Amino acid sequence: MITLPKDTEAARVPFRQAEEEPLLSQHATSSASVSAPPFEPPPRFTPYRASYFEVGYQDICSHDPHLNTDGEALYRFLLERSQRPPFVRVNVRGTHTEHRTHWVTQRDSDGRTRQVSETHTETVTDFDFCIDIAPPLGTKPIQWSVPDREPTYRGKMVRELEEIALPGLGGIRRSKRRASRKELKRQKQWEEERRGRGLPPWCPPEDIERLLLEESSGSLSTPSPISVPYVNTLSAIEHNSLRSTKSLRQWADEYCRSPKRLKEFVYDQHLYGWNMSQIESAIRSTVVATPYNGDLEIAFIKYRSRIYIRPDNRLSKWLSNKWLFFLSIVLLVYPFIWLFKRFHSRGGGKWEVCGAAYPMKRWVPATDDGEPIPPETDEQGLPTLPPYEPYESRTPQYSQASPSSMPSPRMPLPSLPSPSGFGASFPTPTSTSSRLVQTSSGPKRLVGIREGEWFRKWEGAITRAVLSRYRSTTPLEDPGAIPGTVRTLDGYFG
Repeated sequence: MITLPKDTEAARVPFRQAEEEPLLSQHATSSASVSAPPFEPPPRFTPYRASYFEVGYQDICSHDPHLNTDGEALYRFLLERSQRPPFVRVNVRGTHTEHRTHWVTQRDSDGRTRQVSETHTETVTDFDFCIDIAPPLGTKPIQWSVPDREPTYRGKMVRELEEIALPGLGGIRRSKRRASRKELKRQKQWEEERRGRGLPPWCPPEDIERLLLEESSGSLSTPSPISVPYVNTLSAIEHNSLRSTKSLRQWADEYCRSPKRLKEFVYDQHLYGWNMSQIESAIRSTVVATPYNGDLEIAFIKYRSRIYIRPDNRLSKWLSNKWLFFLSIVLLVYPFIWLFKRFHSRGGGKWEVCGAAYPMKRWVPATDDGEPIPPETDEQGLPTLPPYEPYESRTPQYSQASPSSMPSPRMPLPSLPSPSGFGASFPTPTSTSSRLVQTSSGPKRLVGIREGEWFRKWEGAITRAVLSRYRSTTPLEDPGAIPGTVRTLDGYFG
């Protein structure tokens, strides 16, 4: 900081004297035309609005130059865009094949004609509709980061882990190493298991095994006959969502400091809390029970699930355009671009280290929402609340070709087995009539909507869509929603 002589003299003046004497008195002039400008308030702060566009399934992509040079601007942009929650679109499609024969007239070399039968196979669409699954209104995003021991992209074109190295002169040092094939395979299996069960995206497999072991041994708290390991485990995992040693702002600064020409920062947005495998099984059993014996396809497509931040240069913008990207593949230009990204020091790099999560349902302490807790207690002084029992597998066995063996749409749904390599399978909660349960760490209240509640509302709409052979790319409307024209009717609400 440069100090001027007049600033030094002003600093010697006592504080009270400086208040009494106007600052402009030191620069008074004899000219009456010179006057002090009136005091004006500073202009209002306007947040920076970065430019972006949508790609894929309503994902966001931005090449804004300010987001690639200012970590604070990038951090604020991600927090702002995370207020737009993602959703999952369930596409249900039923088809069957038909063999059709028709007669055609052929003329031979002699000029004579004859009738010949031709047979071809045609795929007929019986029904094709979709349903949107969105988080409950008012759901706030949970910022999360990838654990250091989980393979992911941390600035290079390969997945890495961050480990603690030997202590140096400056304290504990951390280093990155490339993940092995065995670690990548194990991580892929766990991601499939985690998505299927609806666990948080920051949940590593060792947390499930460790917390369940501590809960069963009673090291977490005093053992109780009505303690619930699953609810306690899930609550403990959700309590700490920032698993990386670096904060989200530090990752943003690291990305902005990188001089790579084709770098990319990916911000993931996830829905969690639901067992999507059970949702798929429920929809499938309902369609089969209509009855329907055709080919059934059920697909879950994620919308608004990612935010891409890419550099502001022509090559990066070129690759973001799907038509130019396809043209580069046809002209055999992209292989050279890939080699540049993969091996050049100033080529490409990825950051997939953080994101936002949106719970469909979660267990919170019952005292946080201010609602009263049942006063009845047992001999131990605990409220007599029902425990959240683990789900027991009761998989129905049936054949699609036999209508007599088709299950009822209200039969129990199968549980997803745990893949080999993660030890004993941990329990999955089943439906219960109570949203308030007692655990070893205190009463817990369920916030959100459960899978059974959602499916009970949509079960009739799914059956009607199948029977009426409904086909549309527009999602089905909420069965419980009341149209605006109906709300305006006099006397509709009594």
